[in-house]
Amino acid sequence: MKNSFTEWLIKLSKANNNKNDLMIPHNSIPNPIEKDNESMNEDVCFVSKNKIGIADGAGGVGIFCKDWASYLLNKTPEYSFNSKAEIPIWYNKIREDFYNEIQKKTKEYDDFVIDKFEKEGSFSTLSIVWIVEDELKVFSIGDSGVFCFKKTDENDYKLVALKPYIFYDDINSSPYLLNWNQEITSHYDYFYLKREDVDLIIIASDSISRFIIQCIYGINKNDLSGFINEKFISTISELNNEKFNYTSYNALIDKIMQLSNLDDSNFKKAMIQMVEDDVLEPDDFSLIFHTL
Repeated sequence: MKNSFTEWLIKLSKANNNKNDLMIPHNSIPNPIEKDNESMNEDVCFVSKNKIGIADGAGGVGIFCKDWASYLLNKTPEYSFNSKAEIPIWYNKIREDFYNEIQKKTKEYDDFVIDKFEKEGSFSTLSIVWIVEDELKVFSIGDSGVFCFKKTDENDYKLVALKPYIFYDDINSSPYLLNWNQEITSHYDYFYLKREDVDLIIIASDSISRFIIQCIYGINKNDLSGFINEKFISTISELNNEKFNYTSYNALIDKIMQLSNLDDSNFKKAMIQMVEDDVLEPDDFSLIFHTL
C-alpha cells in the first residue's frame, strides 16, 4: 500500500514530467534547511544528448567552489576521454585555465578572498556518464554517486555499477575531491560499460546517493559487494532501519523517478520531508534520472 507521501509524489511527478526538453529528468536545489536562495546552491547538473553529470562544489573549504564545479562539467570532453591516460593531461590544463580565469576576477575582491583562493583553492566532486554509440563511459571522483541498473526477466532491476565508493572504508568518510591547486589523485574511477547492459542511469549528489545505497543494502546487501568494500558495508548496517526497507529495486527506482520528475518547488518540499523523516542529511540536492 502506498503511503500518502508516495501518492503525493506520484501525482506531482505526472504533472511535471514534461519539464525537460531533453526528456532527461533532473533537479538541483540548494540546502532547503539552511539556504534561502538558488545562488547558494553549490551543486551543478549537466545534461546533454551525449553527456550527463553532477559536480558538487564543496563549499565547506576553499572558495569559488561552485565556479569550479561548473567549470569541470563544462570543460570535460563532449564525447569522453579516449583513455584513462588522457585524464591527468586534461586536468592539468583545465586547472591552470581555471586559475587564470579567476585571477582576472580577483581585482573585484579584498585581500582575504584572494588569499583564501591562493592557499585553499576550490573543491568539487565530479561524476559524468557519456553515452557514446554502443558504450557508456563513466568518470567519477568524490561522493556523487553513479548507479547503473539493468532490467531483469523478473520485471525488476539488477545493479550493474555503483561508483566511486570502493575507495572508502566508511559511509561517513570524507571524499576525495578535485582542487585546481592540486594534481589529480588516483582515487577515481574511469570505466566502460556496454550500452546493452544498462537500462537506467542515476547520478546523485552525496546525500541522495547515501540514501540510495542504504536502500540497496535493505533490498539485498550482497549486491553491494564488489562496488563497496566490506568495512563500508558494515557501517551501513549500523545506520539502517525500516525507513530504508524497499521490497524491490522497482519500488526504489519508482521513488527516485517520481522525485526526479518534480519541479523545483515540489522537489524542495520532498527533500525537506525526507530530511524530517531522517532518511536524508540536509545538503544541496541534485539528481539525474536517465532511462536508455
